[in-house]
Amino acid sequence: MFGISETGLKVCLCLMEDGESTAADIADRLGIDRSTVGRQLNHLTDIGVLDKRQRLLKEGGYVHVYSPVPVEEVRRRLTVGLLAWTDEALDIVEHVNREKLDALARADGDAGDEQASIYWDG
Repeated sequence: MFGISETGLKVCLCLMEDGESTAADIADRLGIDRSTVGRQLNHLTDIGVLDKRQRLLKEGGYVHVYSPVPVEEVRRRLTVGLLAWTDEALDIVEHVNREKLDALARADGDAGDEQASIYWDG
């Protein structure tokens, strides 16, 4: 549901052990391509498992630093996400059921017409 891959879990566990790190440091530690780590970090940040901030570099510029969100906050965020997903799924099921009932009603109305037939599996 949240789309966390095996690589994403490795990245997350690495950060839980280190406390905070950059994409380059994680890529080096795990032996994974930096762009793959970057995609995973962005996804984990998007779903609320990690926080991202900028660290200014002495030589100029900045680097993104990632850190794990406290477990209770992750639990809260994932619960909110799960409830939203469940609500959306129930809306879809309700819509499909309405369409099915409408189609059955139309088929019943056309019972005298041999061309009108509907078949629902399940």
